[in-house]
Amino acid sequence: MSKVVVVGGIDMDITISVERHPRPGEEISGWDLTFLPGGKGANQAVAAARAGAEVRMIGHVGHDPFGDQLITFLKGESVDVTGVERVSERATGMAFITIDRNGENTIVYDGTLLPSLSFGNPELIDPGDVLVSQFEVPVRTVVEFFTEGRRKGTLNIFNAAPPHPVGPDLMRLIDVLIVNEFELAALTGRPSVDPADRAQVERALELLSPPDGKAVIVTLGAHGAVVADEHGTSWIQARPVRAVDTTGAGDAFVGALSAALAMGRPLHEAARYANVSASIAVTRKGGGPAMPLREEVERVY
Repeated sequence: MSKVVVVGGIDMDITISVERHPRPGEEISGWDLTFLPGGKGANQAVAAARAGAEVRMIGHVGHDPFGDQLITFLKGESVDVTGVERVSERATGMAFITIDRNGENTIVYDGTLLPSLSFGNPELIDPGDVLVSQFEVPVRTVVEFFTEGRRKGTLNIFNAAPPHPVGPDLMRLIDVLIVNEFELAALTGRPSVDPADRAQVERALELLSPPDGKAVIVTLGAHGAVVADEHGTSWIQARPVRAVDTTGAGDAFVGALSAALAMGRPLHEAARYANVSASIAVTRKGGGPAMPLREEVERVY
């Protein structure tokens, strides 16, 4: 079985629950202030590991208590941290998350703490691995990472989050591009994409027009997901659940998808599996700790 290698952010999520999100200039009270392991890269690595894959994480944390806690957490989740650096010039990344009664969140992260990471460790990648990254590290880092993967025949998965243009140098290295409705809108120059409007989603996918041989998956929360590849477009129905916190839903999807692909599942089957994983994750609070175990997904898959 191939392993999953993730390059991405590792941070501490500081979450608080609120009745509703505040308006500009408004002060409101909240409850249940919590510090939880997070970062899109770390969440995706943990999701893949809990789905049964062998996983290696590449990123960095600071020489501080948050960094200590995050390294301990990843090791406890059987994630290989050989590629995680401890750096003295930066603090460990942090994200500030408010969660309303419906489980919807707003997230603010300190962009100055994002890893100024470069990829210079080709020995961390083996032929046939599944590589995963996002926009929590510099684009040049992702290009270096995926370029090395191309040399070794890897499958390259990219989650275009937070939203940012995907240039041609990066696009040509991506095998599977994963976005949500907000990221799809940003990539296609639209003000918004209504996740409940299938025709609108499909028109946006046509505007994205991925090169031949590439696949695009759009995750749409309570409206399921859609997979578009050279064989056409197929929709995946959402699994009805009561959402508690949607913070890690996309990361659960990406991690579970990468694990399923590393185990040899076809893309459309892997996407259905990942959709179930995401539906379980939103019933729990937090990022990394909310990622479901393989047996939990298999029970309802």
